[in-house]
Amino acid sequence: MPRAVWRGSISFGMVAIPVRLHVATDEGSSVPLHLLCKNDGSRLRNLRWCPTENREIPWDEVVRGYEIGRDEHVVLLALCRQIQANRAVENLAARALVSQSR
Repeated sequence: MPRAVWRGSISFGMVAIPVRLHVATDEGSSVPLHLLCKNDGSRLRNLRWCPTENREIPWDEVVRGYEIGRDEHVVLLALCRQIQANRAVENLAARALVSQSR
């Protein structure tokens, strides 16, 4: 049985009625829907098409980016690697300080 989100009671004079509030929807289950062609009912494919190279791009060549201007993007993978490198340098510096203080 699902767990109640809230428990309380409503009182009418000498009578108290216990009340439990449950979530009305189940977020764990969803209906899988597919994109279909309106004319013949066949399943549609989502292609990762590059208009510059005029070809389909496989997942291993796909990166994510943030648009900073018209047709200008910052690639998040490169930014994440730079942040990781900075953290590694900070960790090494912190370890050096700890080892010097001992």
